[in-house]
Amino acid sequence: MIIKLIAAGIVLCVGLLFLLGMESSSDPLFLIISDNPIVVVLRMAITLGAVVVAFRGRFIYDLSQKIAGVLGACLIGAGILGTFSHTIAYGLDRYIKTYDYFVIFELGVVFLLAAASYQAGRKRLVPLRLLDRLSLFWSSTLHGTKQSKQKRAY
Repeated sequence: MIIKLIAAGIVLCVGLLFLLGMESSSDPLFLIISDNPIVVVLRMAITLGAVVVAFRGRFIYDLSQKIAGVLGACLIGAGILGTFSHTIAYGLDRYIKTYDYFVIFELGVVFLLAAASYQAGRKRLVPLRLLDRLSLFWSSTLHGTKQSKQKRAY
């Protein structure tokens, strides 16, 4: 439930900032928030992804849970490094502002909490199933003579 509340709060803030940025981009608020269109689109996309993960309540594939955990850890690391280290983020200052790093950190928390608390389904992605079948096929054809000899010995 806390994951859903955090995600809903982030959506409200990011959505309001998006609307405010479209209305008046010369607002002094944009000294701490990026108004770069690429950053705004990426911020909206990651926010919508976090909302989908938070409100779904489970992961269909086990790989998607792992991806959400790694993405959450990377976003948390990027948010902390960008917020506290001005030497690392010095070149990105024109594009990503201080508030953006806070949003990145919060989105990382949502992804990481969801990966840690939501259960993953037992389904595997189709390409991974295909690779498993191919590996079973190749292992059975390569070891087929040994298995047949072992069966004959018993």
